[in-house]
Amino acid sequence: MNTLEAIAKRRSHHEFKGTKLSKNQLELLIKCGLSAPSCNNEQPWFLVGLLNCEIIHQLNDEIGMVKGHIGHDYFYGAPALILILGDKLATNSMIDCAVCTQNILLAAEDLNLASCWIDEVKALNQSEKFYDYEGKLKIPEGYEFMGGVALGERVNTPEEPEQRRGTWTIID
Repeated sequence: MNTLEAIAKRRSHHEFKGTKLSKNQLELLIKCGLSAPSCNNEQPWFLVGLLNCEIIHQLNDEIGMVKGHIGHDYFYGAPALILILGDKLATNSMIDCAVCTQNILLAAEDLNLASCWIDEVKALNQSEKFYDYEGKLKIPEGYEFMGGVALGERVNTPEEPEQRRGTWTIID
């Protein structure tokens, strides 16, 4: 699959097979994220790959506690997760981490994996357990959660929306 095909075919998946991804698959996706461009080449991200379902469930429950939606499955039952954290002092951490996330999503599409961008991960920054997670997930000091990518094997491929929103123009 080429890049243009991956961009056109990528969809957010809200359903995953229970099949575990391999450590090699997760490592490849992380390396794709790390290859993203960044403002001033700061590369302000720290990525955490998770294959441990118990930790994924704990993070999901904590997001529910912070957001007041206990019992909601924010990760849609995905058996793998990549957390994207950004350096609080970087020039443009939020955008740089978004570009990193997009690389992961496109690489997942190329590998025929289901993926979903999970913005709710940012709620962990307000968690009373933030510093516990900082230690458990080996997060360097000065980083905060920017988002996550839920990953797994496809159950199906969501339909393409009837019309993509957004407007544009070309000035000649």
